[in-house]
This record gives sequence, C-alpha cells and structure tokens, in this order.
Amino acid sequence: MGLIVREENEEHGLLSIYHIGLIIVGYISFYNALVELNEISKQNNKKGINLQNFLCFANTAVLKDFSIILNEVYAYLNYIKPGVFEQYKDVEPRFDEFLKFIRKTKNNMKFHPSKSKMEKILLNEKNKYPNIFGVKNKDTVYYCGYFMGNNVIFGSSWYLEYIFYEPKRICKNDGDLFLFTNSFQTHIKSVFEVFTKYCFKDDFEIPIIKLKEQKRFFQIYQQTKNSDRIFRNSKYDEITTFMLFLILQEISSMQIYYDYYLDVDESINDSILLFFFTYLLAIKYDEIRDCILNLINNAEKLGVDKHFEFDFQKLEVFDKKTTDFAYKLRNSYHYTEIEKYKIHRETKEEELRVNMEELYLKITNSNKWPDDYIEMLNAMKKELNIILEFCRNSIGIKY
Repeated sequence: MGLIVREENEEHGLLSIYHIGLIIVGYISFYNALVELNEISKQNNKKGINLQNFLCFANTAVLKDFSIILNEVYAYLNYIKPGVFEQYKDVEPRFDEFLKFIRKTKNNMKFHPSKSKMEKILLNEKNKYPNIFGVKNKDTVYYCGYFMGNNVIFGSSWYLEYIFYEPKRICKNDGDLFLFTNSFQTHIKSVFEVFTKYCFKDDFEIPIIKLKEQKRFFQIYQQTKNSDRIFRNSKYDEITTFMLFLILQEISSMQIYYDYYLDVDESINDSILLFFFTYLLAIKYDEIRDCILNLINNAEKLGVDKHFEFDFQKLEVFDKKTTDFAYKLRNSYHYTEIEKYKIHRETKEEELRVNMEELYLKITNSNKWPDDYIEMLNAMKKELNIILEFCRNSIGIKY
C-alpha cells in the first residue's frame, strides 16, 4: 500500500489532494469522451445525423461541475506552489476574469432563485433582456428527442439563462460568454497537467470511458413555446414550474449521458470511473433533493402551490440510505468529519487505487467494494428517473 500522510494547513486543510486528484482524473476521462463524441458528430453530419444539439444541451449541465473542480484545484495548487498559474497570464491576459467567471458559475450550483430573480430572467424583462445568445427573445426553447416511440421534453433555455445570469455580468459582451464557456474543457486539461507535475512523480494513465453503440444515439431537436402558454398548461404556479424545468434538465442531461451515450456499466469496471460516475450523480441527486426540500419548506414564502408537497410525497423518493450516501460523497472535501489525506509522490498507480477504495469506503461509511457503490449508483438513477417523469407530467406539455 502506498504511503499516505496527513495534510495540515490552515487555509485549505479541508481539501484532500487525494480526492481532488481522483475526481479530476474522472473529468479528464469525461472530457476525452466528449471529444470522441464530437468527432462522431462531425462524421455523422455528412450522413445527415447531427449530434451537435445533444452536445450543446448535455455539456451545459456539466459546466457547473467543471467550475467546481477547477476552482478547488486552482486553490490547492496555488497553495502548494504559489504563482503556478502566472504563466497563463502571459498567453491569456483575461485569465483572472475567467477565474471570476467559474466562481460565479460554481455559486449557481444551487437552484434556489427568488421570485424576483425569476422574473428578471424571463418575465418582466423577457422582451428587453438578451438571452445568452445575445438575442432578445420572448420565447422559450425546448429540447426534444424522439426515442422510445415518444417525443420527450429534456429542458429549456431557462436553464442556460439561470446558470449564466450572474456570471454573465463579468462578460463585456456575448463574445466573452462564448469565450469563457468554451474555456472550461481546455482549462481542465491543462490544469490536470500542472496537477500531475506537482502531485505525482510519474504520468498517471487516464482511464477510458467507453461509448454506446451509435445505433443507441438519438437526436435532440428544438422547439419554441411562449412562456405564458407554458405557465397556463402547467399543473403548478410559475415559480414551481420554473424550478421543475431546472430540475428536469439537470436530471435528463445526466440521464442521456448515462443511459444513451456513455457505456457506464462497462466503464465502471475501472475503480476510478466507478467513483467518478457515482460522485457526479451524487452531486446531482443531493442538489435536486436540496432544491425540492427548499420548495416544500419555503412554500408560503415562494408562493409554491400548496398541493406540490402532497403530490411529491406520493413518489416516496429520497430513501434515507441513498440520501445519506449521496450527501457524504458530494461533500467529501468540505466537511471536517473527513480526514485529510495526501498521496506521497512515490505512490504507484496500482497502489493509489487500493488507497482510493479505502478512503471512499471510509468517507461514505460503506462496508464493501464495489457492491455498495454500484448499488447506490443504481438507486440514485432509479429515484432521479421517478422525479424526472414527475416533472414532465406536472409541466403538462404534450407533443
């Protein structure tokens, strides 16, 4: 077993280099899979099959996640190697602005908008406030895919407007927004190179995420619907409907990755990818739970329909065992209850994986590997799919 030493420092004592390293390895695997999907899209374009709508839609959901890991890694590397990113400022003068942008994006992880913020995004100012594409558009774009014999709602442009409502204020124009959002994936790759240079002796082999057979892929289309008409068709009030669309897109973007594009079942034979896919889904699961509980607990203040809690409780989701697991895994480098680890530079890759299993079993109070993680991964997927269908049915849009 490789050498593990305690990491003690004042400012970043709660960050685990071990945890960050493993998660960022997962994100690099994810990045590589997206690159491969993009190449497939270019090839299929010649055959009349366009996957670009899927890539634009699904990638949006992971921008927040990319921003979280980038922010943590920047903070940690600057602690152990002050000024390590100064070199970026020579080739990218707006690097500091990009850092501010990802921090703002990270802070929009939580779906807890006030009614006034919602109105600023799509109601009172919808005819004068440009959307993220710079277009003054009063309509809402819905993403639909034809599979399983039905047209299915996946989300709307409200999600983009909400995610970038605060970060966009850092941008001088819409070209900046395009520049910064396209910088996420390239930065995470370069940050990983810096991370491995200072934290591991040898290059770390990146596991490969396998893709589904292309016949499993489906296309996503766009339609426009007037916001007022959507609110009329919904079972609930405006704030609840708005939130259900955010929740719907957060879940469905992960669902189509996990179920239709990436071969997760085959990929999780690799320990790192099992951690990564479980960790990423735990983030979504815990955030959605937090969001729904916020709607229920603050129903009167937000003006949420009084029937929402009753309807939702009938779903019988958020099993305590699954909830506790997701909460601990999601917050694994934010709470003092987690011991602080650092991997010694001499640690070899095969030893690192043994240590990783030991660490994560401890973090989540699990007893066995990999059974506990596979069980929880499947449990979270099942519950999120139940919530997904509840959102679609409550919104009331039919095709």
